[in-house]
Amino acid sequence: MATPQGLSVTDVTEIWRVPAGTVYRLASQHGWRRYRESGRTLYHPIDVSTTLSERSVERGERCESA
Repeated sequence: MATPQGLSVTDVTEIWRVPAGTVYRLASQHGWRRYRESGRTLYHPIDVSTTLSERSVERGERCESA
């Protein structure tokens, strides 16, 4: 079985520290590409990072690299 290339809601909440409801809202508002694999919805990583990076900048939050 191939490794999923998308991000689950759990992935996004853990990486970006946002509530699951915010993930669903942003996905809907920004039209994130999504697909289902093994019953899970996965979001395109570029869509997620673009939206959440822009959101961080708008809020004046500092982006830290790992």
